[in-house]
Amino acid sequence: MKSTKKQIQKGSIGILGIPFDQNSSFQKGPSFAPDRIRESYFSTSSNLWSEKGLDLGSIKHLYDLGDINFKENIDDFNLITDSVKNIIDQDCYLICLGGDHSVTFPIIKAHAQKYRHLNILHFDAHPDLYDSLDGN
Repeated sequence: MKSTKKQIQKGSIGILGIPFDQNSSFQKGPSFAPDRIRESYFSTSSNLWSEKGLDLGSIKHLYDLGDINFKENIDDFNLITDSVKNIIDQDCYLICLGGDHSVTFPIIKAHAQKYRHLNILHFDAHPDLYDSLDGN
């Protein structure tokens, strides 16, 4: 996987970390997920070969774009939306590694601004689909 913060090629796949857990309803920790997922992907116990012989460790059009750098006094959700939009406006695909559940909305918002018809594939260990929980 290429590691770059530069412009990526059209049709490539970008991986963006969103280390955010300010809206976690119980414990902090989801902000560590992007780094832990990357570590697991490249761990010595991982099998980077697909069943059809594709080496997932050397996909030439897969770019690790690093993490969004959250700063104090910045609107975090607009930062997420803008970061995602800047990437997908380069006509590439994006995999986002979060963060708590609240990062999903700004990611979808950016995609909805670009794509009129949008399908969502959401992976989560436990997708909490409450209208509200503890005012969160």
